[in-house]
Amino acid sequence: MKDEWTTNALVSRIKDLGKRQRFEAGSPNETEIAAYALDLPTTSSMETAVILGMTPELRLLAANRFHKVICIDRSSRAIDLYRDWAPKENREREEIIHSDWLDLPKLLKTPVAAILGDGVFGNLLTVDEHLSMLDCVRSALSPHGRFITRNAMIPAGFVPDENDRKNLVKQFRGGVLDDTEFGFGMRLLGHFHCCYDTKTYLLDNKKLFSECEEDLREGKLTEQEHALIRRYYFEGKNCIVPQERWERSLTECGFEFSIHSCRGRAWYQYYKVYSCRFAT
Repeated sequence: MKDEWTTNALVSRIKDLGKRQRFEAGSPNETEIAAYALDLPTTSSMETAVILGMTPELRLLAANRFHKVICIDRSSRAIDLYRDWAPKENREREEIIHSDWLDLPKLLKTPVAAILGDGVFGNLLTVDEHLSMLDCVRSALSPHGRFITRNAMIPAGFVPDENDRKNLVKQFRGGVLDDTEFGFGMRLLGHFHCCYDTKTYLLDNKKLFSECEEDLREGKLTEQEHALIRRYYFEGKNCIVPQERWERSLTECGFEFSIHSCRGRAWYQYYKVYSCRFAT
């Protein structure tokens, strides 16, 4: 896996560096963290949880439920940026490993009780890599462990014309979408027709943000609207699979799953929280 997370892309997602707050949607909010927590132990245990990435919100959740937390990230820039975002007392029980997620089984001495991720599969650029990652997760989990992740996808019943950039701009200016719903919607769905390959499931973000800059120059976007989209800047490609393909991958790799449906924000429909366990 190639690390395409530049410093600019990482910093763009930070709402307030001093307060260590990130923008919603790009980061799980309180509602989504509550969904993650539903299938975790209600009290702290002597077991270990793994975080795929450096997501501060997941690190805090895991530290409140488990004796030890292991964070694995292939991006040294992400590690350096977020290393001290966890409270000091939590960091004393936290291990950070700079490595590829596909090395997960080799990095762990024993199976773990939980593996948590946020948007990680979008960084794996083929369905085959998705399957390999799911196999790695399965091999690293204890028999009663849980794998919980928020995953971006093309949702079932998706209608591109209803979610294209012109319509999203219209909805935002009409007050139907708030800042986050608009910015994140434009980033993931608004350029479906021109920047998404329905055969490879790859979203070309370089082209997407170039088109946004062109729309700004031509007056199709305001400075404010463009800034809302830039919160989620990324220079590489993302693999955004259809919901049916993602769920089939889970079952092919031996998982049963439930979807913890959140309500009230537009992105909850295409960025869902999945709780997975070994199929019985």
